[in-house]
Amino acid sequence: MVYSCKGIVETRSLCFYIREICKLYYGETVAQLVERHTLVEVIGSSPICFSCFFFESITALLFSIKKMKGEKEMENIKVLRRQELETREVMVGDQILISLAEIGDFTATAHKITDKGVLFIFDEYVTSRPMNNQRINEGGYEESDLKKWIDTVLLAAFPEELKSRIDSLSIPTVGELFGHDDEWDNEHFEPDEDEQLPLMKERRNRVAYLNDEWEWGWLRNAVKRSVSSAYFAFVNGSGPANYTNASNSYGVRPEFWLVR
Repeated sequence: MVYSCKGIVETRSLCFYIREICKLYYGETVAQLVERHTLVEVIGSSPICFSCFFFESITALLFSIKKMKGEKEMENIKVLRRQELETREVMVGDQILISLAEIGDFTATAHKITDKGVLFIFDEYVTSRPMNNQRINEGGYEESDLKKWIDTVLLAAFPEELKSRIDSLSIPTVGELFGHDDEWDNEHFEPDEDEQLPLMKERRNRVAYLNDEWEWGWLRNAVKRSVSSAYFAFVNGSGPANYTNASNSYGVRPEFWLVR
């Protein structure tokens, strides 16, 4: 049986194409093996049967190669995948994206939901600043230099669509992060009336970073005057509470109520 040279040339071109694909994925040795196997089988076959050969022979050969190389198809597994959506029904644990002008882009997580609205706390520190320029805690957080910065510079940096709905822009309290069961905390920090937030029962949620670096961060409570007149509470990089001089620079992790 005789076939035209044109058919053989076209066959060789296809074999070369197959060889190059195999070379790309499996290397030169395997590519040569595929080319030899393809030429031997195809050139002596009817052109009409070529497509059948191509799908059956090459598929079988590549399957054998993959098996030889120990490659396996990924089996189905369960994954958790974040999905961005617009909704009026916010749930505890939901995150929102917030772009602070000239400061950066951040995420904030919903920690509490009431008739008033939703309490969001930033997942990271947005900057590092002193609580007061001087080593004093007189007047507590309400009269601090940090609060003045938060009420002016930080609030102004929020996007307009959020700014009109933001209430009580501040930083977390000892109670929100730790509750009030720790006697040492109760003896050293000015009290607050906040209950521990459910997500803050996990240490990892009390820990935050600044510019991808481990950081300590301010809490709203001043240290009791009987202990010191210069200290405020903070949460350190591993999650527990402590206190330090008001003039030290530590992380600022904003919290705010988004009113309905």
